[in-house]
Amino acid sequence: MAMNFVQDDHGTLEKAVKRVIQDHPQDFSLLTHLRFLYTYKLNEPQYDKDDQPIEGFVRKLPTRERDVYERDIELCVHFDSWRDKTKRQRYQLIYRQLLAIHIELEGGEDLRIVQDDDGRIIFRINPPDLVIRLFSKELAHFGIPSRYKGVMKRLTEPQESVAAARE
Repeated sequence: MAMNFVQDDHGTLEKAVKRVIQDHPQDFSLLTHLRFLYTYKLNEPQYDKDDQPIEGFVRKLPTRERDVYERDIELCVHFDSWRDKTKRQRYQLIYRQLLAIHIELEGGEDLRIVQDDDGRIIFRINPPDLVIRLFSKELAHFGIPSRYKGVMKRLTEPQESVAAARE
């Protein structure tokens, strides 16, 4: 662990992750098989290519770190950003980070989780399903490109069903 990172010794991030996984078992059930290293990033926040602050990240730990920390995945949030958030914003941040993991576990013939010779679970972190980069003016003039219409329909369906349930 680098100098500008500190481990979450109070269990705050772990409690938040457990709550999100418990609230959304259909999305995160596979994550219960993995061990997390929870860290905070100190110092000034970094920014992505769109000048948005990077509030957190997840990564598969390299083999050596997996052996040292006895963990599989690091979940890190920027300390100052975390401290300034409301409970709801923290929940959303953890939810977003867990979605970013998007893991794929190796399964054996009997559907058991496969481990390597050293007892580490074999898994991959897949890239995001969808990255849409459009300008709002482009959307206003031309609408949603046809290649995104199926995805956008799926994204809006749950919101519509919630609105119908309220009526």
